[in-house]
Amino acid sequence: GDPASTTGFVEAVNRWRISNPDVYLANISVLQDTANECVQCLANKDSHQVLARIEQYGRHLQHLSSVSEVNFYNQAHLEMRKKVESQSCVYKPSGAGGGDFGIAYSTDKNELLTLANKLGREHTYTFVL
Repeated sequence: GDPASTTGFVEAVNRWRISNPDVYLANISVLQDTANECVQCLANKDSHQVLARIEQYGRHLQHLSSVSEVNFYNQAHLEMRKKVESQSCVYKPSGAGGGDFGIAYSTDKNELLTLANKLGREHTYTFVL
């Protein structure tokens, strides 16, 4: 993707927040609730629900990106999410977004390796943890 300024995106969302405090708080509340649910799923060692919460969190980020018109969840992330989901994995931008990095998740290491190989053939930088 393209380099992105975390500071720039955070500042833009903060400017939007000032004129839209109720919408901002509603979106942040949904993100916090989803993150808390993910933590609970981790505590319960329910990996499939962890992935579901990560996917849900990514969708909420996309909504915040759109409603704020900051567009940190941009076209590069949408395209990468489509590629990742086509390999039965879950995608979420990393950091402030903007197209710089994203993370693919799966409970199946082979799915991740297959995805990494496919993306590598497309000249996308990947690494598997």
